[in-house]
Amino acid sequence: MAELPDVAEIEEIVAATEARESRSTDVERFDSDHQILLNIQSEITDLLARELPDRYDKGDLRALLERIENAISANRSKRAAAAHGVI
Repeated sequence: MAELPDVAEIEEIVAATEARESRSTDVERFDSDHQILLNIQSEITDLLARELPDRYDKGDLRALLERIENAISANRSKRAAAAHGVI
């Protein structure tokens, strides 16, 4: 069985992307974050489709997936603002 992702690490990554501000982050960083968020979104989606050990709660994973989806949307908005110099 493939190694399962570290949910705590994923939560930290999402938190870091959520904290970025358009006025102090360049467009390339937002682009990189976007790809990272898409990758972890896929990881969590795959987890939800599997039989998991008890340490994983599917309700918590669904909430994390929603948070990731919101972070993707916010990231795109922040990227647009950064690209246009909007604060």
